[in-house]
Amino acid sequence: MNCPRMSCDELVKQLGYLSDSPIIKQALLLVEIGHRNQTRIGGGSVLEEHIYPVCSLVLERSAGISGKVLESLLAGTLCHDLLEDTTVSLEQVRQVDGGLTTELVEILTDSGKTPTEYFNQIRQNPLAQVIKVCDRLNNLQCAHKISEQEELLRFCEETEQYVLPMTVLSEDISLMKCLLVELRKIASS
Repeated sequence: MNCPRMSCDELVKQLGYLSDSPIIKQALLLVEIGHRNQTRIGGGSVLEEHIYPVCSLVLERSAGISGKVLESLLAGTLCHDLLEDTTVSLEQVRQVDGGLTTELVEILTDSGKTPTEYFNQIRQNPLAQVIKVCDRLNNLQCAHKISEQEELLRFCEETEQYVLPMTVLSEDISLMKCLLVELRKIASS
């Protein structure tokens, strides 16, 4: 099992005309500053193994969304871990887009809530659900790097209890299948 990898240049190419959006440009700059030199378990770049691949997954599932909402969805995806994992402040995120992007980042930030509270908050926003499910899929694809079995078990149970139901709500059967495949891979390893 390998974590998906994607460079910033590859993401920009996939984004196409959207890469010219001021919101997306600012989000890319902020995540490059915030996540600079951060590594994942196993030593891979947070940006190349997580942030950019998750944005790519969300972009692939954004049919029917356009304009400012799409730009804010992608910017929110890029920025989704900033408040939890970096020194970037909410005020800096607001400078990217004080509206929907900031709202999505706030919803997706786990700030001491119980898992039930956290995931219930996400369930209230369909765009936050898409980001969270794609985030979790990427994390499962990289879960082989987690050596602590209790942590891995908790992560899989949380996926089954909270994240899989979001795919039913969004009617994204292909994403549900991807999550189930990754959970089976983990269970058989």
